[in-house]
Amino acid sequence: MAPLKIIGAGYGRTGTSSLRKALESLGYSTHHGKLFFENPPVDPEVFTNAYSTGSLPKWDDVFEGYDAAIDWPASLWWKEIMEYYPDSKVILTVRDPKDWYNSVKSTLIDFDLDASTPEQYRPGKQYLRTVIQNGILANFDDEEATIKQFQEHVARVQETVPRDRLLVFRATDGWEPLCRFLGVDTPKDTPFPYEYTRKDFNAQWRPHHQEALKTKMGTEIEICSGMVTSLQQV
Repeated sequence: MAPLKIIGAGYGRTGTSSLRKALESLGYSTHHGKLFFENPPVDPEVFTNAYSTGSLPKWDDVFEGYDAAIDWPASLWWKEIMEYYPDSKVILTVRDPKDWYNSVKSTLIDFDLDASTPEQYRPGKQYLRTVIQNGILANFDDEEATIKQFQEHVARVQETVPRDRLLVFRATDGWEPLCRFLGVDTPKDTPFPYEYTRKDFNAQWRPHHQEALKTKMGTEIEICSGMVTSLQQV
């Protein structure tokens, strides 16, 4: 289905899941980072390797079957993809920087799923660790620097993308600016979607997180017990 018609340049947790749902309602098949954790999951390995090696994927291959690509990982290469598909339009999803930081902290950063991640989602976990946690957000503990990074990204996109190709969009803006930008009819009697909130994220992954913590604690107890036993035998 490539070439892509829409490229999302916004960071994850800026309303990209809501935008994905909206685009799909308008008939677009949309690539999104959440696909790596859906069932069946899309394999993220090509993006993990591309980020690790600094080499670009073959865009027509990785986006085959899609005519829109938003969220991480696509937004990491927004400029390269935009140049590869010169007729595409760019949507920059934004939100209050502090709200964005807190959302990422309580979702993408705050979870260690290693011990209990279902097997089918392990490539997605590897992508999340390599590309997001230890990659684009490697300095996340420095809140001021991370927020500055976020703001500089927004500014860079706005400075780079021609105005006639760019929509700066908040999920709260609703259907009208999005549909006007895409040149499509606005859905009638259909509320704009509000998807994958922090509550939704936690509902999906909290059980795995809790199981990971139990496993980790159990391992630590076994290690401590073993050390005590060894000392008693000395």
